[in-house]
This record gives sequence, C-alpha cells and structure tokens, in this order.
Amino acid sequence: MGPAAWSLTFDSIKQRVPLAVRSSTRSTSRFVQTKVWPVVKKFPFTKRQLFGLLLLVVCGILPFIILGKATQDGGYGAGGPLFYDVFSPKIIDCGDGFGQPQNSTISGIEALFVLDNTFGRFPFSQAKTIDVAWDILVGRGAQLFAWWVSYIVFSDALLRLIERHPATYETFMRIALEGPCLASAWILLKELFRKRSKRTWALFFYMLLSSLYVLAIPTFLSAMTAGYDASTIAWVNPDNDDNIVPASYFSSEIVVFGTRNSTFETPTCAAGQQISNIGSYSNTREAYCIFDYPGNTQTYEVTYPDRQTLNCACRPGSNATLKVTIGNQSYDVADLNYTQGWCWEDQGYDYAGLMDSARCLPDTSHPTYQWGFSTMLSGVFIIINFIWCLTMYIVWQDAQLCGKLVKSGFRMTQLRAAFVLTEAAKQKTGFEERELITAEKTELEKELFGSKKFVAAEVDRYLFRDDRKGGWEEGDEGVRKRRTRSEEREV
Repeated sequence: MGPAAWSLTFDSIKQRVPLAVRSSTRSTSRFVQTKVWPVVKKFPFTKRQLFGLLLLVVCGILPFIILGKATQDGGYGAGGPLFYDVFSPKIIDCGDGFGQPQNSTISGIEALFVLDNTFGRFPFSQAKTIDVAWDILVGRGAQLFAWWVSYIVFSDALLRLIERHPATYETFMRIALEGPCLASAWILLKELFRKRSKRTWALFFYMLLSSLYVLAIPTFLSAMTAGYDASTIAWVNPDNDDNIVPASYFSSEIVVFGTRNSTFETPTCAAGQQISNIGSYSNTREAYCIFDYPGNTQTYEVTYPDRQTLNCACRPGSNATLKVTIGNQSYDVADLNYTQGWCWEDQGYDYAGLMDSARCLPDTSHPTYQWGFSTMLSGVFIIINFIWCLTMYIVWQDAQLCGKLVKSGFRMTQLRAAFVLTEAAKQKTGFEERELITAEKTELEKELFGSKKFVAAEVDRYLFRDDRKGGWEEGDEGVRKRRTRSEEREV
C-alpha cells in the first residue's frame, strides 16, 4: 500500500471516529432521557426514604467498607486483597518468647472462635462484668434494633403480598403482631410447604432466614467476643521432659560449650560474666600500658567487680590473659568455645532448641484475663449483616414503590393489626366481639388457624379498603352466620 492509500485510509478513519462518538453519545443521552430519568423523576424522595438509605449506609455499607480496608494486608500492604486478614490463620499473642510458638497459629474452623485481638489484663470479676455488659447492652440492643427494622419491612411486605392474594390468619397474626420470633419463624416454615406462587414462596423463605438471623444476633455477638480468656505466656520444655518453664525465666548470656579440644557434657553459663569483661580488659590495657620499650617488665593490675584481675605486661608483643573458673577448674578464655545463647539456672541452651519446644499456655503464676474479639467471626458477622441490610432494603423498596397500600401512607402497627385480626375473626366465625372473647379456645383456634375440619381464616385486601358501606365484600356468608346467631339469642 502506497503513501497515498495510507493517507486516504487515515482520513477515512478520522471521519468515522467522530461519527461513532456522536452516535454513542446520542444513544446514551436517549437512554438516560427515556429510561433513567423517568425512574428518578418518579422516585419519592421523602424523609422516610432518606432515613432508610441512612440506615443502610450506617448499619450495613459503612461497617463492610471499614472491615475490608482494615483487613487489607496479606503481605501486600495497602494494595493487598480486601478482607484477607479476616480468613487468614490467626496468631495468639503469647508475649515475649522464642519465635512463634507452634500452637500459637490456628487455622480452619477453629480460628472462628480465637480471640486474636485482645486487650487489658483484668481480674476475673472485671472480665466477667465486661462480658455481661456486652451481652446485655450490645447483644440485646442490636437484636432490638434489628427487630424494629424487620417489623417495619415485614409488615410492608405483607401488605404488598395481601394485595396479590390473601394471607392466612395465623401468618398475619405472627408477623404483624409479633414480628420476627420463634413463633413467626415456625409459621413461615409451614407456609413453605403450602401451594404458593414462586414470588410468595421466595418472600416467605427470605423472611424465615431473616427472622432466624435476628434471633441469632445476640449469640453471634457473644460468640465473636468469646467473653474473656485467660492470659497466656510462652512456655518451653528445655530438656524434652515433663518439666516446662516460662520463657521469661531465660536470659540472653554467653554460653560455653567446651574448649578447643573437648565438649562439656552440659553447656554452662557460669563464666558468662567473666568472659563478657574481655572487651573492658582490652580497653584498659590499651589505656594504661603505655610503657612500650625493650626490656620493660612493668605490669598494671586492675580488679573488677567480679573479682577478676587483669595483669598487663607493658612490653612489646605481650597479650593480656584472662583466666576463668568453671567447675573448680581454670581455663584460658582463648581456649574456650562459647557464643551468645540463653541461660536458665547456669545451664545454657541454643535458640533453635528452645523455639522448637515453645508453647502458648495460661499464665499460672500471675493469672489474669483478657477481653477481645475474634477477627474471623467478627468479619463473618459484618459480611452477613451487610447482606441482610442490603436485601432488607430491597424488599422494603419493593413495598414502598409498588405497594398501593404502602404508597397511600398506610402503616402497620401492632394495635392496627389487632383490629384487623378482630374483623377477620368476626368475618370467619360470625361472632361478635364479646363472643370472640368468651369462645372456647381450642375450637376457635381450629376455626381461625385451620384444621382437618376447618379451612383457615384469611386476611385479604378488602379489610383495608375505606369504601366499605354496610357489610363486607365477599363476606356475606359470615354476615348471615352472625345474623342467625343473633336471632337465636333473641329467641
């Protein structure tokens, strides 16, 4: 292809690109105008909507984001994967020890309940008080708040459901009067085995899961703190026997393993302080032995706190010598095989051996308790809570935007639910208020809740209409039964 052809091709591309950009811009603008803007325009930006969005952000989205950023590490720093530290193996803090004790790293399902973020050292009474206060104030407080949110969402969703088809009397009673509880969870479970539309079945299934979550909140919050835990320290088994010693008992000193020609049966630390003075002795000799001339025999003597004496011969080529005593035997330091190690009761140990035998165990000498959190279980709770908040918001928005009763401003309360249930019971049984109060309990429950003999009572949308005038739509049979009972009483 020649230069002219390339020029023509390039000009053609330049002409087509702006056309494509303009076409794409027009398509996007048309989509926003016809699809997006009508939805935004119809969206009710009310105080109720803003409050619901605020709850979603504060209770669900914000904790989820904070957790992801706080656990973003994995050795990658700020650029690491989100939530990495939530599910990584947990390390128990054993204080100062030899490396990382073998039982200090916990992984798998056991890591769910490990208190890897602890603080304080408390006596038992204080640790127990903190634990009880957490369970009551935080655990039960969070459950109460979740119950309140669930009651509002469930009630609005139930009203939206009733607009499509009636709800059973017992289902309405449990949800509208009691909210998420064991009784409502049981009735929702039974509803899953009845013939329902897929949409209704999915709603009941979600309400069941949500109710179980609300019931489990105190257990979750209590388990993720695991209450209090005994303070642990590093213990070592230096001689590979049944005796364990706190790692704090060991000190870093010079360990003598033997001489150039022999090895001691047991490494010793008895001469550690003596050997550590070598540097001081050498410095003293350089400072005071200044008479360096042929034939000089003068010496300089210094006695140190450990009662070791330095004899310095101030003549050319002389070297200071240090004699140390180990086991009633004198040795020249230059002949000893020693290095820096760890000592306990004048016996020396190497770092690697102590590290292999280190274990995390409770501090029996100074028993205290710590209080803290399990990172993994806390992370699991926050993630589940985020999913719960998001799905609850979606269910609530469906009722707010699509439910006629909810859009009209109707709000369910427990008092209003009691009135609705009373009217539904009157329709089903034909009883008046006093008759409902004094009716035989077992037979009344069978008639309202349903049994082999009776079809369960229902709560339908006509109970919520404002245009009822003298009688109930689709309730003539109940009216006839009520009139018949009244006539029998008059006779």
